[in-house]
Amino acid sequence: MRNKKNGLCIFTVIFIFLTPVLSWSSEDKVLNETHDCDNAAGHPHDPGRWTEYPITDSDLAPAMGIRFCTRAVEEFPETPRFHFQLGRAHWVGKNYREALNSFKKAFSMGYHPAAKYIGDAYQFGFGLPNDEEPSQEIAKEWYSKAMETDFPPALEAYMKLRGYDEETVSKTTFNASIFQNSKLMGYIYAGNISKLEKVPATTLIYMETMLATLTDSTIFFIDSKCPPLVRRFMAKYQVGFSKFGTLITSLGNQAQMRDFIKSKLFDATIRDKAYKDTLTLAETHGCDSQTAQTIYKNISKFVSHMNKRFITEGTKAFQNVK
Repeated sequence: MRNKKNGLCIFTVIFIFLTPVLSWSSEDKVLNETHDCDNAAGHPHDPGRWTEYPITDSDLAPAMGIRFCTRAVEEFPETPRFHFQLGRAHWVGKNYREALNSFKKAFSMGYHPAAKYIGDAYQFGFGLPNDEEPSQEIAKEWYSKAMETDFPPALEAYMKLRGYDEETVSKTTFNASIFQNSKLMGYIYAGNISKLEKVPATTLIYMETMLATLTDSTIFFIDSKCPPLVRRFMAKYQVGFSKFGTLITSLGNQAQMRDFIKSKLFDATIRDKAYKDTLTLAETHGCDSQTAQTIYKNISKFVSHMNKRFITEGTKAFQNVK
């Protein structure tokens, strides 16, 4: 009888111990699930994309994209990114009328990157209704709408339409692909907290290294404005290095255990990429550019978000103990 009880107790303990892990794995799968449409037509600069393998217009296979994204729209008609991606597939396939309809549908659902392609339609006259003519002014209006969600191709198209030279365009527009950790840098620039908090330890280590590099004397030779400017930012938003250490340590007791362990194993690699990416940022944009300012503000937002979550989860844990 005692053996049966002991066996039951052991089973119960194992089940209780594993339940959070199993439920977390299931949740992780749901949160990271992508549709075939995402992999066939996800845009590299789309802040709302789900795929980890985005594809440029020049590499997109239109027939496959149309097939997968048509199915996605039929299955999930209320998901705007599928309408946007279907529009991209039609656009590359030169089905401009169908593409424009999909982009307008996506935009009507609040998906602003679609406005860039609508701007292209008005600039070049692709897919417009018979009673409308190409118009650079209307194109500029649509590009401006796409720029509201930090969609770099829209800003690039807008500046070219305004007559800016290529060097000015490249320094002003943000291009995540020039960074070693392009995905993480893209999420930081876009302020995509929901994506960043899936890998909180990696993100915090990366951000901490960025700020340390920007305030170090070695970067003075790239842009002398960096150290004093970034120190003022850190003081203004109360983003201190000690806060990063506290938050990173606290993650060892939370649900993102896999990312915490990974960040410990690959700490040097994460910091090396962050260091090199910071130098690239300073060389390409400078520390007082709008691009850099956007990155500083989004670092502050993420640290503040994680700090609030740390306090909330700490309070809950304390209440459970009581």
